[in-house]
Amino acid sequence: MTPPTAALAAPAQTQPQRPEPEPKPKPALPAGGRGLALVAPPFARPSPDDRLAAQARQLLQAVVEMVGADRPVIQLLRLATPEVYAEVSRRAEMVSAGSDTRHRARTGRARIVSLHLQRPRKDVSEVSAHVRHAGRSRALAARLECRDGRWICTALTLG
Repeated sequence: MTPPTAALAAPAQTQPQRPEPEPKPKPALPAGGRGLALVAPPFARPSPDDRLAAQARQLLQAVVEMVGADRPVIQLLRLATPEVYAEVSRRAEMVSAGSDTRHRARTGRARIVSLHLQRPRKDVSEVSAHVRHAGRSRALAARLECRDGRWICTALTLG
């Protein structure tokens, strides 16, 4: 019998096994099996600032529509201080007295193009918006304060 050689006696070097990456789950398709299905990851809950920005956008869009006489000003009553309510009401009266309904219908409603939110304090938010109407751009700024758990518009500047 012949002695084993050193090359045969050495243990074989093997590469460690890497685990297979788990396949990414595919989003379910809408009914019918066609189209685009958007699935939000479970961790994508809106932050308090995101919710506040959405509320501010809705409020400012409503104000723009009120000033343009497209929405009743009374809807602002619980969302603003009496001074802000009076100013929006005054402007809405001026617009409705100075233009006819047919002209307003042709130009369409004003819309908020962009919105920026700053929080100087936990209970205060300052919002600025870019408003587009009939080919023109305007600026809108508001101060929102949290009072009794509700955000109230305490100052408003229409440019």
